[in-house]
Amino acid sequence: MDSSLKILSMNCRGLGDKQKRRDVFQYLKQKHTNIVCLQDVHFDDKKEPIIICGYTTAAWGVTILFNNNFEYKLNKICKDTISGNFIIIDIEVSQKRFILANIYGPNEDYPKSYKNIQSKLQNFQCGNMIICGDWNLTLNPEKDTFNYKHVSNPKATLQVLKLCDELDLVDVWRCSNENKRIYTWAKSNPIKRARLDFFSCFRKFYECHL
Repeated sequence: MDSSLKILSMNCRGLGDKQKRRDVFQYLKQKHTNIVCLQDVHFDDKKEPIIICGYTTAAWGVTILFNNNFEYKLNKICKDTISGNFIIIDIEVSQKRFILANIYGPNEDYPKSYKNIQSKLQNFQCGNMIICGDWNLTLNPEKDTFNYKHVSNPKATLQVLKLCDELDLVDVWRCSNENKRIYTWAKSNPIKRARLDFFSCFRKFYECHL
């Protein structure tokens, strides 16, 4: 895979407002990424080259956007048409194929959602896999949460750990930052923090690109 490939993932907390959508798209363009995976989106603008999987109620929907100057080939697309919480694509870049999944995990402890995602992923036949998004849980509560009294979504967490084990996936950031603490979500009252957003990929793929 082209080593210059840049993928960005972000929970944008809704894009229904036109001004917010413009601001977010302007921010993304300044990042000069090839592929953008957004979670919690709500918009119907077709001017951007996108694959969208939206849901009719609030706080759902995921999108994959591509830079206009980015050359790629889509071989297969799998979208969650029920709850709108994932998109999985088989994509070819520079004559190299990989699976890219963008997920928005449920807020509640619902392991079936991740079991369904694993089933869909296993239907794809490809040597490389990248999964990103807002998982709404942490793989290592001890290192990835602050001021939590209990493990959030424990059953779903166990299901994701099982998914990672059976598909041989690793938490990319954690592998490179074994003891560092950083958070992607915060609450002020009471103060709570967690790293709910992360990339995972095949272990062998990560090790080959160290």
